[in-house]
Amino acid sequence: MIKNSGINQEIEKIFREVDYKVEFNLFNDDCFDLLEIFTKKRLEMLSKLSNNSFFSIRDLAEKLNRDVKNVYEDLCALEKHKMIEFETKGRAKIPKLKKRIIILKF
Repeated sequence: MIKNSGINQEIEKIFREVDYKVEFNLFNDDCFDLLEIFTKKRLEMLSKLSNNSFFSIRDLAEKLNRDVKNVYEDLCALEKHKMIEFETKGRAKIPKLKKRIIILKF
């Protein structure tokens, strides 16, 4: 677990590693939840979605070299926090980025 004093640096590091634009100012113990929401793999996924279109969840999983089930679970978590949405075409669920820039202020 990361101590509160280092949480801002840890989140900043994760966002920098995947080259995702974010502005934040965190002073609250609730910011620990951000590390659960914005994992490195989920941020990589958001970054990939911001620069590409995909035909399906399977297509995205293949591009990320990840298991489809794990990608789906991460997408559902991001959808719950209104970061992405699904578009349905036939039987395929297509993940679409809902937000291009994340601003977190507490």
